[in-house]
Amino acid sequence: MISFVYFDVGGVVIQDFTGTNKWYELKHDLGIPDAEMKAVDDQWKKLKEPIDNGDIHLDIFENLLRKNFNISIPKNYSMLDDFVNRFEKNPSLWPVIQTIHTTHRIGLLTNMFVGMLDKIIEHNLLPKEQWDIIVDSSLIHLKKPDKNIFEYAEKQAGVSHKEIFFIDNKIENVEAAKTFGWQTYLYDSLNPKHASEELQSLFLSSFS
Repeated sequence: MISFVYFDVGGVVIQDFTGTNKWYELKHDLGIPDAEMKAVDDQWKKLKEPIDNGDIHLDIFENLLRKNFNISIPKNYSMLDDFVNRFEKNPSLWPVIQTIHTTHRIGLLTNMFVGMLDKIIEHNLLPKEQWDIIVDSSLIHLKKPDKNIFEYAEKQAGVSHKEIFFIDNKIENVEAAKTFGWQTYLYDSLNPKHASEELQSLFLSSFS
């Protein structure tokens, strides 16, 4: 018996950088030479976890690029805006969310940079659903696949672990949720139309 459904945002409810060249394009558009791409990626890997946790702002990485690499970034540039401007809607999933919400409570369980979810909402990238719960990593300083964020999300939902269904596009997050007894679906970000159709079929046949 499922009574609550959590959706991931990036790569599920919206199309982010997953399976694309958008990260390279962002760096290229900033004027970072190919010879320095790896050095930029190394710096990004060091900072991404605290950025995901909300411990530091994306501006820290942006300022590091200004300081350590031979590029000229305009003063009014916002990397947060640049990320979100490259995101796209995932319209194939919207009717599925709407269908599920007619019979179940729904929520978002997402790793986000500080301020990013607000920007995504401002850009109308999410469907016009009233999410019952939003668990944003940057606000609670926890991120998937840390077990603590799943414990937190379960408490917020206020239901037994057996009543939670979770959709995410990363295997490590899905596997972490399974350890809590959640039912899960691994969403294929590279084929969102098929994944959305499969999810709807699964949900209607098993949980409606």
